[in-house]
Amino acid sequence: MRKKEQRRRWSESEKAEIVRTFKKSGISLSAFGREVGIKGGLIGRWLQREESKGRRAVIPVRVTRSVAPSEDETVEIVVRGGRRLRVGLGFDEELLRRLILVLEAC
Repeated sequence: MRKKEQRRRWSESEKAEIVRTFKKSGISLSAFGREVGIKGGLIGRWLQREESKGRRAVIPVRVTRSVAPSEDETVEIVVRGGRRLRVGLGFDEELLRRLILVLEAC
């Protein structure tokens, strides 16, 4: 009869270090997991948890006064990682959406 293996407990600092090392590795999650002896799915959960910590909540905005927009007026959008996009009036919404997804994946 096989002994039941005890589950390894990882501290938050160990998890963070493993995630940092994975991000620098440039290899797939499953390959990295095999290298360090941890299931890729577990590292993936740690990665998702870390990334979700950096997300900002969507908050409602209330316009307090109305001003007629000028031609050179822009809106600044800050995405995860602190990258900033400035878009002018009449921007292509679909293109902007795709651009934000790409920048947040970096």
